[in-house]
Amino acid sequence: MVGEMSPVSEVIHCVDNHVDFVLQGGAGSGKTEALKTVLSHITKKYPDRLAACITHTNLASEEISRRVGGAHHISTIHSFLNGLIKNYTLDIHSVVFQIFRMRFVQEFVINDGDAEHKRYKKAYEKFSDALFSIKGEKIIKCPGKRQFDKDSENHIAEINAQIEEFNGFIKQRIASVPHHRVVYNESPFDRFDNLTFGHDSLLRISCILLKEKPKLLRVLFDRFDYIFIDEYQDTNPDIVDVLIAGVKDRANKVLGLFGDSMQGIYEDGIGDVEKYIVRKDLRKINKPDNFRCSAQVIKFINKFRMDDLTQELALKTIDGVEESANERQGVVKLYYAVCNDRPTAWSETAKKEEYFSKLNKLIDFASRDGEFKTLMLTNKAISKKAGFGGLFDIFNERYSLSINDRIDEALSALQYKDVYSLIKFFEVKRYDDLIQIVKKGGYSIFNLKSKRDLSSKMHDLCSTKRTAEEAVKFAIDNKLIRESESRRRFLQRKEKFMGEVLADEEYQQFKGLYIDGTKSFTGVVGKMPELDEYGYAQLLKKIKIELFYYGFVEVGVSIAETSSYFRYVDEETPFITMHKTKGSGIKDTLVVIEDFFWANSYSFNGLFSKEKFDGFDPDTKKILYVACSRTIRNLSCVRLLSQEEKDNIGFFFDDATEVAL
Repeated sequence: MVGEMSPVSEVIHCVDNHVDFVLQGGAGSGKTEALKTVLSHITKKYPDRLAACITHTNLASEEISRRVGGAHHISTIHSFLNGLIKNYTLDIHSVVFQIFRMRFVQEFVINDGDAEHKRYKKAYEKFSDALFSIKGEKIIKCPGKRQFDKDSENHIAEINAQIEEFNGFIKQRIASVPHHRVVYNESPFDRFDNLTFGHDSLLRISCILLKEKPKLLRVLFDRFDYIFIDEYQDTNPDIVDVLIAGVKDRANKVLGLFGDSMQGIYEDGIGDVEKYIVRKDLRKINKPDNFRCSAQVIKFINKFRMDDLTQELALKTIDGVEESANERQGVVKLYYAVCNDRPTAWSETAKKEEYFSKLNKLIDFASRDGEFKTLMLTNKAISKKAGFGGLFDIFNERYSLSINDRIDEALSALQYKDVYSLIKFFEVKRYDDLIQIVKKGGYSIFNLKSKRDLSSKMHDLCSTKRTAEEAVKFAIDNKLIRESESRRRFLQRKEKFMGEVLADEEYQQFKGLYIDGTKSFTGVVGKMPELDEYGYAQLLKKIKIELFYYGFVEVGVSIAETSSYFRYVDEETPFITMHKTKGSGIKDTLVVIEDFFWANSYSFNGLFSKEKFDGFDPDTKKILYVACSRTIRNLSCVRLLSQEEKDNIGFFFDDATEVAL
């Protein structure tokens, strides 16, 4: 701390004196307000200087832009980086191989036992899938551990040689595509079919270019005097590293990070920047204020912090009037039942259902005392309660990873989101916004009759129990929206696939067996002896794709389900995922402390044991801190405890109620 400066004053001191810094502030500490204040300071004191402010959501970018106007460059990390590199198409083309190449055996990191064979097997299976998917070629089944151990060096050398040959094919494919066509596709996913890259690969490519092409760093720092990153903990570590290295030798430039390491819950984020603080690359400025939570909630969430910051009650001033401490009082409660026989991920379905029945009764009991927003760990657990369980199940069956990203992409591509916007604007009487949309769709509004006609069509769209697909067709036919190119491409892919499998006799035989209940490889090969494991895997994949198209588009999810999903994403339902780190405060929250058998991610088992707490998994502590710290007034928690946790529960909760189930 510089003298008795406030944290914001110290940040401004760093800005004025060209000192790189990190402002560390917990939830509700006013970090974003501090960032706005700093940007306003630069605008007034240094009108000829320009700042780049990098955010992680469009919402945050818009919020900051409203406060500081157009004086500075404010954008999301992806928009910022794409704007920086997009004109360097030759350079992008020269490094995009790093995105699509297959990794060699030694590049896979395995942390548990028998690492050498597991690393080999993982590389083998990744290569096998890519080889068949891209070239239609097969290799023999991966050797087992016993066979591998007899000559591991030779096995590794053989598969690496095949991977190297495959990578040569990838290079040729890249060379055949003009450099200006290899671009960012503004989606979460890379596309080998057209050699475009998604969000994560944009970050990787940007890092490579910033490290290997000094001209890009010069362009960046010639344009901007200050680079500020909001929610730094969610930023890719390589991006942070390259910016810190780049700013070191530029005396009049400043890098400033705003965020909270305790809210760093994403695997691809840097989490904390402690090593840069230790090296004195960054000056750390703690901001202990908490303008959001009640005193009781602040006391509770401080138990989960693992750094040197202890949050303190800070009183807001609104319209010149400061709130009193009495206005910031609330309650923290735990509702629990004892369960010493908790099932595992491998337990029988009946045992799991019995367990979740108890949990739901506990949630219902805790919910009876008020109107809560309920925070749960998994989207799957939330989906049925929030009204989009069918939609989630369709995507969960088709995809194993990035399910929400897949849902978002598909709903946008098929224009289900466009229809939701129409309905929402009409229902909340935002008629100007509605008219703007329908005019783009080709709907002519020139007199009172056309407005009445529009109102009639909107009543029809809102009241009829259509599927989402039927609703989009209605909107297009009535010129409320125009059919997008993304929708045409999606439907063309569907029609092409459905036509191909209909004419595929082998697939139709397999599908018949599958429908009749013969689904395992052993069972199927008894009826289709010519089939090998490759063929079986591909046919099974086609089954999943057909079921996806059938359930999602042919039968179709209801407009009610897609609307429920969008309301959930916008936090307009009583249910929220714990992973929503950048969210506004919630008056009263109910946090369900249950991991739902989310393997390899979080486990709350034993958390409320005094002896285990200090050394408990940091990621689990962080996710609970994130969830509970959104509370403004009253926090209620729900947990099925072990006997050991029950004996220690007074250490964590002043108010704990056991519920008989």
